Amino acid sequence: MPRRKQRSISKTSSNASPNVIMGYDTTGKSYQSVKEVWCSDASRKQEEWYSVAKSYWHKQDPSLDGMLGGYSNLSDIDIHASWNFLQSLQLPSRTIALDFGSGIGRVATELLTKIFEQVDLLEPNIEFVGLAKQKISESQLGRIFCCSMQEFVPEVDRKYDLIWIQWCIIYLTDDDLVEFLRRCKSCLNTNGLICIKDNVSRKHFVVDTNDASITRTKEQYEELFRQAGLHILCCQVQEKFPRELFPVFMYALELNSR
Repeated sequence: MPRRKQRSISKTSSNASPNVIMGYDTTGKSYQSVKEVWCSDASRKQEEWYSVAKSYWHKQDPSLDGMLGGYSNLSDIDIHASWNFLQSLQLPSRTIALDFGSGIGRVATELLTKIFEQVDLLEPNIEFVGLAKQKISESQLGRIFCCSMQEFVPEVDRKYDLIWIQWCIIYLTDDDLVEFLRRCKSCLNTNGLICIKDNVSRKHFVVDTNDASITRTKEQYEELFRQAGLHILCCQVQEKFPRELFPVFMYALELNSR
């Protein structure tokens, strides 16, 4: 969802390396590197991390405003920019798309079903899934994965022309994000693309303790894409969003071997 910028760190730690990206969380705690977010008792911390996000979304209203954190007025602007971005990619095949973090079906109904013959959904919240199913015609509604992204296992008989991931990779740890993208690669069709649209911090990564999310920098994202074996085909910045929000980047990713 769109997210307000947080107050940045006024100065870096005297012990911090100039090559290390600094970050902070919404309680004011600072980090010398993103590894500090995950390194302490990693398995326990990871379990807690995902349970906080799950609890947060369980409490959100199943409405457009709930999905967009009170910024439902930006939905049309967002969809219009995403439409133009996808059209610019000139996808050779438009048969099946997969929408990660599909929520109540906003992107699936307003964007993907207008381009692709069929759309699969992944959404861990069963209430959101039920509402999304009501909005998509039976002929266009594909398979439904009611699980989290870190639990997603591609089906061997299902290949996608597009995998759309918007405002949800902020909930994955770095290691899980890389592994998740590698799994996504395995279910891409020939010439298929992975599109990621999410908030990006210009200077420091920001951990939001309210919903256990991390807004990464452009450099962090692009390093994780590289680790996953993906090449950036195209990158654009969402326009016409309020200045108080984090910038939103749109990435089109393809296999490195192409």
